[in-house]
Amino acid sequence: MNTDEHGPSSSEGLGRAFLFRECVGRGGFGEVYRATMTLPSGVHQTVAVKILKKALDPFGQSVQRLRDEAHLLAALDHPALLRVYDLVLLEGRVGLVTEFVDGVDLLSLLKPQGGMSLRMFAEILADVASGLEAAWSTPGSDGVPLNLVHRDIKPANLRLSRHGQVKLLDFGIARANIEREATTTTDTIIGTYQYMSPERFNHESGPSADVFALGCVLLEGFTHRRLFQGLTLQKHFVTMASRDNYEPALAEELAGLPATATPRVRELLAQMLAFTPGGRPSAAEVATRLEQLSPALPGLPTRAWCRHHPFPEVGGTGDLTGRSIAEGSPGAPRRPTRHAAAPGRTLVAAPFAGPRPGARRHRGEPALGGDRRAALGARGGPQTAQRHHAHLGLGPAPRRAGRVGGGDHVAVRGGVRDALRPRRHGRRLGSRAGARSRDSRGPGACP
Repeated sequence: MNTDEHGPSSSEGLGRAFLFRECVGRGGFGEVYRATMTLPSGVHQTVAVKILKKALDPFGQSVQRLRDEAHLLAALDHPALLRVYDLVLLEGRVGLVTEFVDGVDLLSLLKPQGGMSLRMFAEILADVASGLEAAWSTPGSDGVPLNLVHRDIKPANLRLSRHGQVKLLDFGIARANIEREATTTTDTIIGTYQYMSPERFNHESGPSADVFALGCVLLEGFTHRRLFQGLTLQKHFVTMASRDNYEPALAEELAGLPATATPRVRELLAQMLAFTPGGRPSAAEVATRLEQLSPALPGLPTRAWCRHHPFPEVGGTGDLTGRSIAEGSPGAPRRPTRHAAAPGRTLVAAPFAGPRPGARRHRGEPALGGDRRAALGARGGPQTAQRHHAHLGLGPAPRRAGRVGGGDHVAVRGGVRDALRPRRHGRRLGSRAGARSRDSRGPGACP
């Protein structure tokens, strides 16, 4: 396969090809690249590709969450929500292809040198709140609202483009009214704990949990501190465990707001960060109130700020930087195989495969076959999940929970009381999280 200055050539008709450029984000399970996608027609398009690590268990939660994320995003249509194009199999690794957001995440802008104005910050969060409302109320293919709850709202998952458009990223642990492949055991809590509402620690995650997380981000924009920053994980859990602990701590945080926080901002923050879900406004109300109060805040509006602000170049070198990988040609189903190649050479991905020899089919599952893209893009119940696995050459989808990785994410079995109960060998908190930070992530950041 030939390559040119725009991207790899697809003249051989082998399907789409991807020329990987900068690595713009890394997570516990993979990397995100800016890439040039070339269609069989020769049309080039800049995209983001979230590709999972080679060593991951193909039956594990990370692969399932990536497919769940693709199905959720494909069902949504809102300017603040990332557009998904497809799932691909490249050299045996599963990748999610989305629009590329050329810009910077809010985590960078919240730093002292970020220079973000408070007015644009309020406008950005108004757009995000509008997107959350759409995610909750958008009907699925059956006409029933998706009732999607993101469950991981934080600055690293909000990305601002050079043109002033914000995008909400990373739906890997979202909960919605659709069939999911990834599972979480009923007594396990996962999320970025600094942005989790009190009820999230006790297995409740309605739309008001996302409003609470957005309130944490709004507070951070004014104070440049996370809510209850400085507390240990255990003390944070103790604070969130009861109203008697939480409300005095919140009052102290709100008392530390700077003079730039107007009375309307303070009132909205107090309501968004209410201890009980019923005390919080809806995402739609938050969007309306932020739109109304933003003109009174100092600084330029979002688009004007973006025109005058020099955006930093993002990304670095990754394992796939400079490599071109193409999808395999369609043909008879067969197991995917890896093709060794020297650095810089074009690599051709094997076609999507059927089930491995001897793989069990679950009861009622139909024989496999049909168009590979239709299989990847389909949404449905457990049978659809099985077909997704088979067309990716992964065999039937297991029905079991897996381990959770990533830095700020915690996976705690039981509720707050169970988490605080002393355990054998002096261990507390059933946290499975690593110490690495997941805040250096880019478009469509890794789960």
